[in-house]
Amino acid sequence: MKLNRLEQLEIHHLKVFISLYQIRNTTKTAESLGLSQSAISRTLKKLRDTLDDPLFTKTKSGLAPTEYADHLYSRMPNALEALLLTFQSQESFNPAHLTEELRIALHPSALELIGTELYTKIKSEAPNVKLRLDNCDSGTMNGLLNGNIHMSLNHEILDQPKEIYSKQLFVDELCVYGRKQHPLANGAHTPQELDQFDLAVCIGTEVENGMKIKSQAEMITEREYVIDLRCGDLQTAVNIVSTSDTILVGSKMYLARYPDLLQRIDLSFSKTIEVPFSISVLQKNRNHSLHVWLKNMVSELIAGKVK
Repeated sequence: MKLNRLEQLEIHHLKVFISLYQIRNTTKTAESLGLSQSAISRTLKKLRDTLDDPLFTKTKSGLAPTEYADHLYSRMPNALEALLLTFQSQESFNPAHLTEELRIALHPSALELIGTELYTKIKSEAPNVKLRLDNCDSGTMNGLLNGNIHMSLNHEILDQPKEIYSKQLFVDELCVYGRKQHPLANGAHTPQELDQFDLAVCIGTEVENGMKIKSQAEMITEREYVIDLRCGDLQTAVNIVSTSDTILVGSKMYLARYPDLLQRIDLSFSKTIEVPFSISVLQKNRNHSLHVWLKNMVSELIAGKVK
């Protein structure tokens, strides 16, 4: 390939290539970019002719990138971001000018903890935006990848795509709670003493993550725990625990949210079970003014709640 042929490519050709590589489907790429499928096909042909490589081959599961496409993608997003930042307007970012819908996905515990204040703070600085606050779920990662979700706050996800940038915000930990004046409210207790009470958990966003934490607790204490109540709603779980002797196992965010209903029980675990929480955005948006503004806002609110 002659280098001067690269002059035939434009920025939108590169954006299409990046989206094709991430999505691996021409129809879905067209939808995500607001283009027709024929426009995607023409751009792909242009890229193939200019770069002298097929770039993608069709398989039953979608488009498979060639070795050269892998090489290009390993460098292109950062290079394109740097180029676009070079020509970015120097006007200062002003959230008051925003009119779009902002979509943020939060772990259910975090949504309970800061959701109301986050809405109030965003609307005070950006009164013309529409806001959507979601629970993180199995579709959150795809939402980040296709740009439908601006930012998420969740525990670390295994096998996270390299297109996603994450920054650890705080370290959560596994805690054990009872009602005020619970029989185990005072003093330190052994894990064996939990056997005389029902155990409750609030179902989290990732079954695998919850099972991993349960396995860690069982390994550390050398005993198996039976879960008597699995609840999909934290408020309901807290109501049950606050009016019975049931033990609630979960995040340290629970106590920050319900200090008048819960009391932390001191268990003599030999090791703290830690759960890192991170803010995640698309790699290409990690330094974008809008996303930095959102990250700072969420960080400040969480920092004021979780010590």
